[in-house]
Amino acid sequence: MDAVPGIGLLGNVGIPARELVELGREIEDAGYSGVWIIEYEYDSIALAQAVAQATRRVMTGTCITRAFTRHPVSLATTAAVVDRLAPGRFTIGLGSGALESADPRLSMQRWDVPWDRSAARMKEYVEVLRRAMDGETLGYDGEFYDLNHVALELLPEERVPIFVAGGGKRMMDIAGALCDGVFMHMVDAAGTKATAERVAAAAQQHGRHPGALEVSQLIMTCVDEDRETAVGAMKHWLVEYYLSMKVYQDILAHNGWADEAKAILDAYMADDKEAAKAAVPDGLVERFTITGTPAECREKLSEMVSWGTTLPILYAFPSRGDWRDGYRRSIAAFAPGAAA
Repeated sequence: MDAVPGIGLLGNVGIPARELVELGREIEDAGYSGVWIIEYEYDSIALAQAVAQATRRVMTGTCITRAFTRHPVSLATTAAVVDRLAPGRFTIGLGSGALESADPRLSMQRWDVPWDRSAARMKEYVEVLRRAMDGETLGYDGEFYDLNHVALELLPEERVPIFVAGGGKRMMDIAGALCDGVFMHMVDAAGTKATAERVAAAAQQHGRHPGALEVSQLIMTCVDEDRETAVGAMKHWLVEYYLSMKVYQDILAHNGWADEAKAILDAYMADDKEAAKAAVPDGLVERFTITGTPAECREKLSEMVSWGTTLPILYAFPSRGDWRDGYRRSIAAFAPGAAA
């Protein structure tokens, strides 16, 4: 198959930082063009910098980093350093994160940083970040950020792209108006088309060429020679990471799985992960993820690209519990030249 734009790395599960760097080299050697880092309870930018310095060609970046825990000027100074170390190979991906969990026991890790009115806050954040990295001396009088005569002493060598997670319509509008791309997660063909159209419309309204923006999708992926093993593993990871969160409960309900969403949450709250896994609809796995044999997964990726995804990022999960093995299965399945 043709060159694969990127692969997402879940760096905090089974992959220490040193192994992540080694994995980044393997991804580059396999012909991929991107290594992306997801942020949980660690610094995604520090990991992206390590990957950037250890590789020669691939793009790296955050998909995503929590925007509001870092001041935009502070992030601009960090981006300038990373770009100087690997010119033209670093992308900033920003998100506000899920605002609430369906599970009251789960902390959303806000660290006492304000997260209200996230779209309005993100708009100002991106404006300050972009202008700082472009070398402006900032006089910015916003609702959330107030800067007077602030300028970076060290600028990026190349223009650093900014993406935002387009989880809502206002975030999509910000992507189209101000950014270089939008990230999607857990969307089907209709959702991809709607996002691409809204981002393009926002770009045109602001005098920008919509074709210049990337429409990127972070795609949960699980590859195994045995399809049922892959499907079972994907259901496990969906429960483990996502389906207790309100936004993903809403996705289930919106797609006609309201009863299943309740069954999953009830079992999850009772600490019965197996029952929660059993309640995950097969249709959810089929519609929103890349799961199955290598050949099936390659076909699904091609389908998702046909929806309008210009930058698919594979979010590789293990089928048999070993994260290193899971990454390697995904790398092998989608690498340029992999069997059709």
